[in-house]
Amino acid sequence: MKRIEKIIIMWGVLDLLAIAWYVGWNIYYKRFPIFHDVKMIVDNATSFGVPALKYLFIFGILIYLSLIISGVYLIKLNKKGAIISYCQTPFRLLMVIPPSVFFILWPIKYIVDPPQIVAGICLVLLSEIFKMSCVVSWHRKLLKA
Repeated sequence: MKRIEKIIIMWGVLDLLAIAWYVGWNIYYKRFPIFHDVKMIVDNATSFGVPALKYLFIFGILIYLSLIISGVYLIKLNKKGAIISYCQTPFRLLMVIPPSVFFILWPIKYIVDPPQIVAGICLVLLSEIFKMSCVVSWHRKLLKA
């Protein structure tokens, strides 16, 4: 197995671990995953007087579902994983869903003085750039073969 294939498998595993972390984190705080997020979005949208915002939770659910699908396809080294990764990347960046560095963002608040948000966003951007460059490189090799 080539090094790039091992890296792609790693990204797939990280996508699945991000879901496991998200679910575990919510359960630890006695919240039902996704339902809690939907409720918060609806409550915030109503308080801001923009009821249309409450439908944005659908995108969040789709992103988390796409992480499961892309994770499985990337682990299987299937090119569909690359295509799904391309599609989900802009939404992950907009929603700051960090599947690639989820394990770094949580403890960062204990390591870096404020502003942690800046450090977190920089880490997400760097990891997404690295992930996409790996996926693009691997996908090009698949297309040439």
